[in-house]
Amino acid sequence: EPVPAASAAVPARLAGQDPRQELRRALRDAKSLLEAGEVLRPDAPPTTRPTPGGKLVEVFTRRSGGEGVL
Repeated sequence: EPVPAASAAVPARLAGQDPRQELRRALRDAKSLLEAGEVLRPDAPPTTRPTPGGKLVEVFTRRSGGEGVL
């Protein structure tokens, strides 16, 4: 799959469709596995009901997985 052109790269990254994000996530997981012996994931939220703020944080957390930054 070709890498998106510069003009299409930003929307693809924001939509979570940049193929480089999968590579970044895999490399970050491998590094975590080598350093800590496990792939670390965020803890489950303390509330059982989703809140608007929690949904927003969840979206950013999912998207940051590919880029490594919020």
